[in-house]
Amino acid sequence: MEMDHFSTDELTDMQAAQIAAMMDCCDILRFANAGADGYGKPGRTWVKAYEDVACGFGYPAPRESMGLAQAEHLEAKLRLALGTDITNLDRVTITERFGVIEADPVTYEIGGPIEQGPSGIIVWLRRVTNA
Repeated sequence: MEMDHFSTDELTDMQAAQIAAMMDCCDILRFANAGADGYGKPGRTWVKAYEDVACGFGYPAPRESMGLAQAEHLEAKLRLALGTDITNLDRVTITERFGVIEADPVTYEIGGPIEQGPSGIIVWLRRVTNA
């Protein structure tokens, strides 16, 4: 039995609903080589590539992340609009939750594959402990 594909209108409606449900904001930080330190060790830094990106931040239910090999290390899940420019080398700082500016923003690194669905992108995150 062949399944029907989503129509263009259905996809557009799903994507609009996904965007409307993104009540948080984040900054996407891009990896940049900072040169070597005095000991010759390569420096690493992240620079703000995109600011105030609409997103949906949350903590997954344990069962939801069990399929990933790194499930025990994952701490959060981020929804983004289709076409958002993000890679697995980037970091994300959550700057607003439900329209309220975070007094102490938390930065996360990408902790799993970036997944694309019909209405948006899912990014699995783990908290940065050594910024």
